[in-house]
Amino acid sequence: MPFKTDYVTVSNPRLDSNGFLKVNATIARVGVQEYYENGKIIREYRPPDEVEKSAITFVDKPITVDHPPELKVTANNTDKRLKGVVKDSFFADGTVDANLLITHADAVQAAMSTHRQLSCGYECDYEENTGIVTGK
Repeated sequence: MPFKTDYVTVSNPRLDSNGFLKVNATIARVGVQEYYENGKIIREYRPPDEVEKSAITFVDKPITVDHPPELKVTANNTDKRLKGVVKDSFFADGTVDANLLITHADAVQAAMSTHRQLSCGYECDYEENTGIVTGK
């Protein structure tokens, strides 16, 4: 099962009274996505029904700063990697939008200064086909 990452820009960051950062973000989208593999651009299509089904899978998932060397954040590495959590997510108009809670001071600082984008890693099954996508 391949591992993919996609970068999105966060919006409306706000600090709460505990110093936690609350952020709204689009974390997945329908359509053709471009990835770089071995110096080449690879294009992959995400159909609306698959993106819609994925929305619920982001809830309660961990947020990291940068991509950790491990494929997943688990109970065995959470003390080093976990910086926040996806509070909720929903599908509308071809995107999965989410409310994120960043809880670690280093990650809050990074999100407010050097890391204005986030990336959701995910596992997927895909079919290798060629074709043309038409429509919205």
